[in-house]
This record gives sequence, C-alpha cells and structure tokens, in this order.
Amino acid sequence: MKKLITVLFVSILFFYHPLTTNASIRVDTLSYYETTDYAELQNDFILKYETTEILTHARSATKTAVRTATCEYKGKTIAVIKLTAAFSYTGSSALCTDASASYTTYDGWTFSNKSVRRSGNTAVASAKISKGNEFVNVSVSMKCTNSGTIL
Repeated sequence: MKKLITVLFVSILFFYHPLTTNASIRVDTLSYYETTDYAELQNDFILKYETTEILTHARSATKTAVRTATCEYKGKTIAVIKLTAAFSYTGSSALCTDASASYTTYDGWTFSNKSVRRSGNTAVASAKISKGNEFVNVSVSMKCTNSGTIL
C-alpha cells in the first residue's frame, strides 16, 4: 500500500510539476477591474464607468486599456462610449501613443460633436448625446501613471 501511494505521489509530481528549462517563457496578464464611479450629470442623466486592461506581455512597458462609459437617462441605457487607448511608460514618464473611440446609441438618441484626443499621458473621448430637447455632454478619459497604472 505504501508503495502504491508513493508511486501515485511521484506520478502526480511528474505530470503536474513544471519542468524548468533555459527557454524564456512568455507570461501574459489580464487586469480587469470595474470602477464603481457614477457621475450624476444634469436632469436624470447618469454615467457608469468600467475599465479593462488588454492582455500585455508581462515585461512590456506598454499598456492598452478600454474605458466604457454607459449613459443612462431615467434608468434606461441610452448610449455607450468606448475609449481605447495605448500607453507607454518608463518609470519616470508616461505617454498616450494611440487613442480611438466607438459610439453606440439606443432608442432614438444620437451623438454629435464626437471627438477623440490625446495629450501627454491622457486620452479623452467626448460627445453630445441628444434626443428632442434633452441633451447631455459626456466625456470619458483615461490616464497612465509613470509606473503604468491606468486611472
């Protein structure tokens, strides 16, 4: 019985314990977090934010992230803006290298004055959402710190 347990234990270690080699191993990480920030705008408009970091090489000094702003009016989702931005950082500085946005509306709401801009370590997407006489100006921003933290 002791021999059987020993054989099983060694077999488990052999199959489940990674073998070490001199080859480099690529390690990808995925950070996902959802902010609980709600921005109450004017006249029953509310913005909800969610930020997702895209898979990056663990040793890379670059980050790509998507910040989604969902706009609600009187409890119903009327629009979504997704800002995607790429950043590079060195430990002493950070730079937004690319930024783009997608805009989606629902129930007859429309976007106007859409823009995407980047400056230094920040990316910003903005637009006016309107339907009839109701409207709200919305902006979504992301910033990368010198150490690579997405804010």
